Formats: sequence, C-alpha cells, structure tokens
Amino acid sequence: MLLRYHELSDGSQLFSTLRWLKVFSSLAKVESSEGAFTFKRGGFLKPYVSLRDADLGTDFAMLNLNFFSGGTLAFADGRQFTFTSSSFWGYEWCFKDENGSVMFSIRKRASLKECADVVLSPQAKRDKRLMAAIAVAWYAIVMANEETAVAVAASA
Repeated sequence: MLLRYHELSDGSQLFSTLRWLKVFSSLAKVESSEGAFTFKRGGFLKPYVSLRDADLGTDFAMLNLNFFSGGTLAFADGRQFTFTSSSFWGYEWCFKDENGSVMFSIRKRASLKECADVVLSPQAKRDKRLMAAIAVAWYAIVMANEETAVAVAASA
C-alpha cells in the first residue's frame, strides 16, 4: 500500500508529522506539539487549501494558491502571509508577513525522498502560527510535485 507520510524534524527532534488519511485523497493530518489540524485541497480554477482544527472541526486558515506563483495564507484573525517561489524551478519557497519580511523559507534538497531545509527568521520563532504555516507550505509543495509527476507520466 502506498503510504503518504512526512516528518518535519531537525534531524534529531521531531516537530510534526504530515500524513494523508486516504491514499488517493488530498485530506491530510498534521500532528505537532501545537495541536492537530487537517488540510484539504479544493477548487480547480482557483485552488485552495483549507486548514482545520482537527479537534474542533473548524477552519482557522485558508491558503489560496495562484498558478506558478505561490499564494496567500489568510488566518481567521485577519493575519496574512504571502507564499512565493523564490527560484525559477520552484525548489525554494518563502512565506512573507504583511510587511514583506521573510518569516521562513523552504528549500528542497536533491534527493530521492521528499526532503527540504527550513530557515526561520528570528521573529517567526515567536509566531504561534509558524507550525501551521510551515506544514501547509510543505503540503502544497508535496501536492504540486505529485501532480507534476502524474502530468509527466500521463504525457509519456
């Protein structure tokens, strides 16, 4: 059976897990010290990812995606981050706050496994939304890679 599972760690300490609940579904669950939440991708012409509190079952944020250019992560409290690719080939992504300051970046590593390095800014370490933002960024990157692989395989 195909297992879609990822871990966010620094090599020695596990920060969160990202696990798809069904093999051929976009519904995934993140578990971390900050709690558990789920992601679900929707939309076709205007794709988005909803972030939902796993215990309460309520949405607390929405990642609205733009084709080839990232998107915007909007929290229910009005806070927003911009999600952009900082490289032409899409190997590096960053989240910026409302002031345009980079909160964190994710750079994919060349590997047979899906893995990347996350670089945090000092102010990001104090933001309670950090784990959700990093996890949804990684979810969006993994989903995009999977969709690209399917498209390439279909065209062969």
